[in-house]
Amino acid sequence: MPPYPFRLDRHRGRSGQPRPPRPGRPRRLGVAIAAAVSMSVWAGAVTTAPGRAGAATSAPRAVAWASVGIGGGGYVTGLATGAPGGTVVARTDIGGAYRWDAPTRRWRPLLDRLGLGLGDAGYSVESLVADRRNAANLWAAVGRVRAGGGPSAVVRSTDGGATWRDTRLPSTRAAINGNLDLRWTGERLLVDPRDSERVFFGTRGDGLWVYERGAWTRRASVPAGGGVPSRREGYSTAPVGVSFVTSTRPTGTASVPVFYVGVWEQGVYRSTDGGVTFTRLAGSPLDPVQGAVSPADASLRVTARAASDQPYSVYRYDRGTWADERPCGGACPITVQPNPPPPGQPVACTTAPATDPYPGRVACSAPGPSAYSLSGIDVDGAGNVVVAARTEDRDHAPGAVWLCPYAAGRSCAGRWTGIVAEAAGEPGWLRTIPSGWATATVRFAATSPGSAAPSLWLTTWFDVKRATRGTDGVWRWTDATAGIEETVVHTVLATTTSASDPLVASGVADVDGFTSRLSQPVSGTPFPEWGDVRQGGSQETTGLAASATGAPRILYRVGVGQKIHTNPGGWSADNGLTWTAFAASAGAVGGRVAVAPDDRNRLVWLPELSQVRASSDRGASWALGSGVDTTNVVLHSYDRNGSLAATTASNGNPGDDDFYVYSPKMGLWRAAATGSSFTRAGAGLPAGIAGGWPGQRWDMATDPGRSGTLAVGTCGTASSGLWVSTDRGTTFASRPGLACAQLVAFGPALPGTSGTTSTLYAVGRRLGTDPIGLYASGDLGVTWTALSGDGLPQERAIQSLTADPVVPGRIAVATNGRGAFTGQIG
Repeated sequence: MPPYPFRLDRHRGRSGQPRPPRPGRPRRLGVAIAAAVSMSVWAGAVTTAPGRAGAATSAPRAVAWASVGIGGGGYVTGLATGAPGGTVVARTDIGGAYRWDAPTRRWRPLLDRLGLGLGDAGYSVESLVADRRNAANLWAAVGRVRAGGGPSAVVRSTDGGATWRDTRLPSTRAAINGNLDLRWTGERLLVDPRDSERVFFGTRGDGLWVYERGAWTRRASVPAGGGVPSRREGYSTAPVGVSFVTSTRPTGTASVPVFYVGVWEQGVYRSTDGGVTFTRLAGSPLDPVQGAVSPADASLRVTARAASDQPYSVYRYDRGTWADERPCGGACPITVQPNPPPPGQPVACTTAPATDPYPGRVACSAPGPSAYSLSGIDVDGAGNVVVAARTEDRDHAPGAVWLCPYAAGRSCAGRWTGIVAEAAGEPGWLRTIPSGWATATVRFAATSPGSAAPSLWLTTWFDVKRATRGTDGVWRWTDATAGIEETVVHTVLATTTSASDPLVASGVADVDGFTSRLSQPVSGTPFPEWGDVRQGGSQETTGLAASATGAPRILYRVGVGQKIHTNPGGWSADNGLTWTAFAASAGAVGGRVAVAPDDRNRLVWLPELSQVRASSDRGASWALGSGVDTTNVVLHSYDRNGSLAATTASNGNPGDDDFYVYSPKMGLWRAAATGSSFTRAGAGLPAGIAGGWPGQRWDMATDPGRSGTLAVGTCGTASSGLWVSTDRGTTFASRPGLACAQLVAFGPALPGTSGTTSTLYAVGRRLGTDPIGLYASGDLGVTWTALSGDGLPQERAIQSLTADPVVPGRIAVATNGRGAFTGQIG
């Protein structure tokens, strides 16, 4: 399917130019900035392991974790139903899988404790199904495989998603990746309707596989399928392969289901012998997207295009014949029914020519210009058909669904009714986006277990919506996104000065940034100057910092824009509710920002692919920093390496403030007071490491307890570990308690410890063979205590770490796909 003309793309730069390939969506900046701080020594004792200095052996300290409310924000690429009626599960491209909890009207995450060595690749879900015979039986294909490889698995749960096991798909060419082209196809997984122990899986790169009697076998009669779906999607060469697997529902014990498999650039294949052999159906459209079989008459309908230069349509296969039932195309008008009523206006539609930049789309007028293609399709038990209309122009028209009531022997052509998918009750920031933009899947499902009244579910680039039909015949949509937190958070910052109602600021990929009150866990408040997605504002907040002194505290942010970005940064005096833009500085976008501990107006900005800059007036003017050349080190704003610029406590002397820039390749550089003149520092740090994605991570944090104390952590090389300086970065001492430390942060002393010292936190591992974990130290990394607790996503997905400057033991983490989390140490 052609991409929409101007999208928030998680693989490309905001200018539309290709970014370097990377796992997941974004990466973090390759150079660290921090403002210098202070510290003394934690008096609490921690037991060390014999023979290994600093290895933590005390009992782990429990952490109570909670998701930071943003509300949607990521691509919900699929939705499936299972038995009993009311079981609804959803998948996302990088944010995991969820199950709808009807009593609380919230989604519950299913993959946060997946494990299996998949790391954050386990949140990239290519397909997800619920068994119609057994609601506790779930299957998911997860992974992030590219040309260079990557982890993936087909996993199974028999307890509703509480635990999972790997079924060991033997194919090395399956190329499972939930975040690639046409990720709204499918489902590629299907549980045999007669046998819960028999499962079909259509792969991107290796045809169709079947799991039975505990092992996988390939069906040679189904080809591997074609390649890149659009010339505009230049970042990936992965094939689409098998796009869906579906079947009839057997009507009795002797009934054998008929199986259908859609294969990109090949057409639709059918099996009448229970899925043993498959034959291509003559005349089938070449590029199928999704398929559904009608329980009323066993006919098959697919959303597809007949060829790459043809419009997307609905094709019906029945008793050996294909028929085009397009809801819109050529000169056919349809009626769009808005929500709420009155009835809508006719929509004139035309097919885009083969020379169009997005071949195969359908251009409509409603009454302004818009464009539609088709994605999801479903048929309910009575034979009624629903199709997702995928809008291709987010600036002018919302998406829609088209409905066709069942009539025995009649085509749906000319009998479609369109419904604009505008939903009530959405998080406020989502109201700036046309509802239904970039729809993926539409499904009929019961409103509750045992209910005969169906509801419609629609998944989009940002959220999930549900519609119920009133007695007046009108479908009314409501938001059903609560619980889905699917954002890539570049950076997270505790901004609160109130222990009673703490705030967290999040710098987010694609949808800019938010402040979230922990007392309001459903939705965050967007950064308004850049938060209107339709206007092509920043779209990416890559760096956040907050002042430690003065009232009110000043919050700073920097980022990159999708369209022309003249003001890619700014400051806020009201926790991100309103912003004042920086003065433009030539060549400066994205990167990181740090604020001086003792002067809330003084900051340093390290943009991507550009020279460091300093300001003494909140970004109203800028001076280029001297002494350090960062242009050959900073990759781009998605680089996962680097540090957040931490808020620090005042020591009463602004002249003692320092700024630091670091990467293993170029070493450590320090600038005093103004932040404009840097000199080399960092004796004792490992030097000359050719660090970079994807193997190496590094981070730096400054300590609010005593002037001149900072920690540097690295992970992924022979010299990985943690180093600490107490003399303004002049010299460093190694701390051997951690074999790697990919993230570090300082916070107030934990309860039960003496003195006024700080706690050092790290994401890393103690031994080279240990899994990545979260640790705390009260003595500057000499000894460590492991932190544990339910509710935290996979540690390997964490890409930013911060500590609340006010509340001891409160920390926050940002993840590559599952949003942000706060934790409170008990």
